Amino acid sequence: MFAVLGVGLLAAAVLLFAWTYGQFQRPQPKAWTQGEFAAVSLTLAVTCLLAFSLASLGNFLVNLDTETRWLEAGATLAVAILLCWILVPRLLAPAARSAEPPSALNPGFEGPPPEPANDPHPGSPARPGRRDKRRAA
Repeated sequence: MFAVLGVGLLAAAVLLFAWTYGQFQRPQPKAWTQGEFAAVSLTLAVTCLLAFSLASLGNFLVNLDTETRWLEAGATLAVAILLCWILVPRLLAPAARSAEPPSALNPGFEGPPPEPANDPHPGSPARPGRRDKRRAA
């Protein structure tokens, strides 16, 4: 019984995490994902599901000699793996559609070249042959 419960809770945690990741990481996230309450609530739910699933699986392993429902445990494990295999890519799909932000290292970047980080006068033309007169204190 504990194996069935543990595997079911673990599958629910994986599916909830995949759905949450897909919703929060999409290119234009929905309004409800912008609040902190939703993120904290879903994080707490996934953490609790993982904790209870691992506790149930641990209880199953401790009481392995008295467990008699092997067929139910195997069927639940097979269904959970099949559901996760089918549903997780679909739940992660909204996040996979996100556009890559433009960067200077990206070959498709269009914009001014980045200025050097150690330029004492950013934005001004280079002054050849002259050093900066300011000294460090």
